[in-house]
Amino acid sequence: MQATITKLETSQVNQAIEVLGHAFRQDPIFNYLLPDNSTNALLWLLRVALGYSNSYNHIYTTTTNTGELQGVASWIPPEGSGSSVTRILQAGALILPFKLGISRFARTLSWSWAMEELHKRNMSSKPHWYLSLLGVSPSSQGCGIGSLLIEPILRQASRDGLPIYLETSTELAMRFYQKHGFKVVWGGELLKGSPYLWAMEREA
Repeated sequence: MQATITKLETSQVNQAIEVLGHAFRQDPIFNYLLPDNSTNALLWLLRVALGYSNSYNHIYTTTTNTGELQGVASWIPPEGSGSSVTRILQAGALILPFKLGISRFARTLSWSWAMEELHKRNMSSKPHWYLSLLGVSPSSQGCGIGSLLIEPILRQASRDGLPIYLETSTELAMRFYQKHGFKVVWGGELLKGSPYLWAMEREA
């Protein structure tokens, strides 16, 4: 079945969260943040992350001719560089302590602050695109869906002369991004005992 890339529609949000949940179920970072591997907690965390990105209207999906979502790419545009407290709250962050539990929420908060500081150090104040989430359903992996999902913003960033930044926690994903022109700008443990993380940039 041929995949078609479109922007995320409101009616697809729940399906997109399910796809991301399957894609990130074994992700080292999410397993670190949610050590009991709670599916419900993971879906709530993804819901807030996707809701924050969705406010910028740059989330891309691929669907088959039967309407099945295969993957999701969630982007923050240059004007959104740096977190917005208002947007985060509107995305539902206030409910996370109740959905994750206090200890998991505290760990997630510490991680988010550390990620934001790393992002600022690596990109300073220069305008750039940020790939916040890229997930492909396990049944559709290895079919070129990931490449298809990121292509629109790769083209736009190149056209506008802007860099792109992202973080990833698996070597397989790091190699994937390298094939698309990204270079590692930082690697290591972000917090003591956390999984190895790669920060990557695709230069303008």
